[in-house]
Amino acid sequence: MPYGGCGVFSMIGENHNFPSSIRNGMSSFSFDAGFPSSFTFLPDVSSSHCSDLRWALLAVSVTFTTLLSLTTTSPLILTASVFTGVFFHVAMGSDPPSSSNPYGLVSLALSRFLPASFVVFVLYTHVLSHTLSLPPTAQIERTILWLGALWVGALTNVTIEPHIPINRLTSRDLAQEPGAITALVFLVLILTTMVAFQAHYFRLEGRLPGFLALYAGFGTALGLAAAIPGSSLRIHHYILALLLLPGTKLRTRVSVACSGLLLGLFINGVARWGFAGIVETPASLRGDGLYYSSVPALLMPEVGARNATFAWTVGGEMGGWEVGASVLVNDVERFRVDGLEGEVVWNRTRGEGGEAWERVYVRVGWYGYGVEGDYTKAGVLEGDGRWVEPALGWSR
Repeated sequence: MPYGGCGVFSMIGENHNFPSSIRNGMSSFSFDAGFPSSFTFLPDVSSSHCSDLRWALLAVSVTFTTLLSLTTTSPLILTASVFTGVFFHVAMGSDPPSSSNPYGLVSLALSRFLPASFVVFVLYTHVLSHTLSLPPTAQIERTILWLGALWVGALTNVTIEPHIPINRLTSRDLAQEPGAITALVFLVLILTTMVAFQAHYFRLEGRLPGFLALYAGFGTALGLAAAIPGSSLRIHHYILALLLLPGTKLRTRVSVACSGLLLGLFINGVARWGFAGIVETPASLRGDGLYYSSVPALLMPEVGARNATFAWTVGGEMGGWEVGASVLVNDVERFRVDGLEGEVVWNRTRGEGGEAWERVYVRVGWYGYGVEGDYTKAGVLEGDGRWVEPALGWSR
């Protein structure tokens, strides 16, 4: 939840050089070619005209829930009040769903709050009422462990997601995201350690066989869901919280902290994304990721005095992309050509100063019926006419 605000920008049309910069703790990538549209922030208009109130709202919400946790001994009052307050804090403030209408945002939050309340009631009845039934002398410890962990989970867009490069637990996403495999191994090791710790205490209390049977049932259900043809299993973080929360039904410090973290993850998942399905189609799971489809083979261009002709041919098995080719020049789609082989003519432009021809980046990809496939990596036509062939693979 970075500190935000407002500003005024002006459209300045085409630009031919975008240097990298660092402003307000954020860095941008440079782009040393032309782009048909650009904007700049007006320096004389400061963001003091409006302010981001989310941090102020967070201070109020944390203060309220902390005082409540310190002054009440009832697990029911604590759970119901904290859940309600944190849910609407996430849904309306810290991580709201995309909406251009504030009244629609209220309606959406309420539509998700009612079924979420029922889920939390069931969780309280069977899990949280046991975990949070602590002596009055443990209220400060409960506040630090349970409430603190709950806020960490509820603010996962600030506390967890920016530091863990895992978007979705699918093989495609894990392969595409740098560092995702390492992060997943690290998380699995932590989870395995916690499971072993919890299982030890369940065994001491004589409740381990019942919980092993429960999780065997969970595993069987997930296996059946994963076996549904034409679909893929997706464990959203709210579903992961629901699966793991029964394992926190112990009066230990670890269980208190873990139950708070998992309840926060459940709140964030439902308030932000709703009750997304555990079984989804491969297309919906792909999102903006790669198809790993076939791509054309870019040929060496013919470079004239003022233009260049870019051509391509079939690079391998088509895999269903049978309509034509889409051509990106400097990352903007400039041409669509029917057929599997073709060429386009690009008029070259002068760079800054007007002395040398501008560098040009070219990518080509197949398109199907209403769907675009992957693009090649960029081939580069240098200002002096040299052609740098694209590397193998797909653009990300």
